[in-house]
Amino acid sequence: MNGRYRLYYAVIALLVLANLGRWAWHGLSTGPAAREGLAFEPGDFQLRSSSPAAQAPLRRDVFQADSANRAVAASARPLGQPAVQVPPPVPPVAPADDRIGRLRLLGVVMREGRAQAYLALDKSSAMAYVGDTVFERFVVSRIDVDAVELRSMDGGILRKIPISGK
Repeated sequence: MNGRYRLYYAVIALLVLANLGRWAWHGLSTGPAAREGLAFEPGDFQLRSSSPAAQAPLRRDVFQADSANRAVAASARPLGQPAVQVPPPVPPVAPADDRIGRLRLLGVVMREGRAQAYLALDKSSAMAYVGDTVFERFVVSRIDVDAVELRSMDGGILRKIPISGK
């Protein structure tokens, strides 16, 4: 053991002895001044506020069923009123919406400086550049390295399809 470690051990032992001495000194002095700050009383845990509502005692007993039932009955709404606003019915899915949900991008290739997307719909597949029509329903509007943007021919639906596997 070298001198540096001896110094560390000596400092640690000195700190432990100082703490033990402090604890022993507080334990031996039992006067009220010595106990002040070391002991807690129930009043220390009460909420102190300038608001009169916070100082008023609570009247509801949460452990009694009668007080809980009265509180629930007072907040109950009369029968016949709907609990939640019902949203309007969802319009039926158009065939283009159904087909665009089944489209998958299998890959993107660079040919002659242009990006070409390899798309699949169910059991058929197609390769297309930007502006090409695929599956007689969609126009390729943008091709990125990891996704392709398709727009339906009627112009209503635009969807970005990520490459499969991501």
